[in-house]
Amino acid sequence: MSAPNFAIPTASRIYAFGMNKYIDQDTIDANDYPQELLGQYDEILTQCDYDDAIANVKSELSAKGWKDIDESDRDRSYPTHYFSRIRHYFTMCGIDFTIIVDAGATSAYYEGANFDYRASLEVHLPDEWYNSEYDLTGSDAVTAAECITDNWTGNQGLSKIHAAKIITRIYKELATLTDQAEDAFSEFCEHELLCGGVFSNGEAIYGPAECPRWQMKAAVMAVAA
Repeated sequence: MSAPNFAIPTASRIYAFGMNKYIDQDTIDANDYPQELLGQYDEILTQCDYDDAIANVKSELSAKGWKDIDESDRDRSYPTHYFSRIRHYFTMCGIDFTIIVDAGATSAYYEGANFDYRASLEVHLPDEWYNSEYDLTGSDAVTAAECITDNWTGNQGLSKIHAAKIITRIYKELATLTDQAEDAFSEFCEHELLCGGVFSNGEAIYGPAECPRWQMKAAVMAVAA
């Protein structure tokens, strides 16, 4: 059984980089390499391009206030190394919120990697010594229901009244941060791709994100999922 090359991203698209590099004629001529090396895999150039792309994204995000980190999610199939983090604070309805976004590189199954991010929320509840933590991505992403059931404002009636507005504000603040990440990803990736389908054997097909046909394929696939 095969598997898709790229994990399903949290980002709006697959920001692919670190793809395999091969020795071309210009490299042979410039370095006086033997002609039989033409077309062979260039491990050094591949690794250098991978490292340079991450370094460039880190530098771009650092200029916008992100901090360097070194963490891994230890996923067995598509491990992600997180290298940059931003913590964003704001207050609403007397509640202090912290949004945390980590930018990282997710290893592909066969070739290359893709830039992606994860995001979480800390809610500093009134009169509590601890913070409640919530996901901001994926199927477990926080909704207005948690604001009500966990009584974020400390007053059940007020939590119910303000829940929708609070959640809207949270995701608006999050979008500003993830836009920063995706702008950096876009600048330093090699390809921006969309997944147009996954076959029964596990293999997937990818196409350029700017192509309307692939946008339609990806949209159909998202609805089917």
